[in-house]
Amino acid sequence: MKKNLYIYFFGLLLFALLLISCGRAMRENEMAKMKSKADTIIVNNANMLDAFEADSLSPEQLTLFQQRGQQKLEDFINYIELISNKKYDRELRLAACQQALELFTDSSVEVKISIRDTTLKSQTIAAFLKEVYISDFDSVKIKTDLVAVAQPQLTGKPLIYSGPVKAKVNMQAYKKAQLVIDLNSTHTASTLICKTEKKFGNESKRVWTVSIGKIN
Repeated sequence: MKKNLYIYFFGLLLFALLLISCGRAMRENEMAKMKSKADTIIVNNANMLDAFEADSLSPEQLTLFQQRGQQKLEDFINYIELISNKKYDRELRLAACQQALELFTDSSVEVKISIRDTTLKSQTIAAFLKEVYISDFDSVKIKTDLVAVAQPQLTGKPLIYSGPVKAKVNMQAYKKAQLVIDLNSTHTASTLICKTEKKFGNESKRVWTVSIGKIN
């Protein structure tokens, strides 16, 4: 009888471990999909491929890079929802914070956004992501409605283009499946296109890259 109990509890333990493993694999798969989406560029467009090392960018190439910037903003929203969601484990949410930071030019970029207060003054993107991570909400949902996208223009600095993306944003926070915060605001994000040195194996090249800049 005791032996049968041992077998029974051992079977339960294996089943529980299997569920945990499957759950983690599903969450890691979700992160991998998001990362893959964030890294995807329109490689089938020869014009885009030629643009990476070009000395300057044509209006058509700038439009393609601006579209890539819009995709990064969408990825940023997806990361916010993942980071805020307490059903995911701590490691996954922290990894999402790092992935979200990498969408920006650097961690000190100022953003005028908050999951609690639309009147908040600017804070760094790193501070905002920390706010999302440590919040007492169970999850945050975000919907956006694109208002305007401008063609990127050369800034005062050489080889740096900037193009604003304006959108209406609805941010909802939940606790125990109940809506506790419902914020509506309009934000303008700058997408920056600049020459950056990247390593390709043992070789370094200066190529055009896209990142998110300041959000007002």
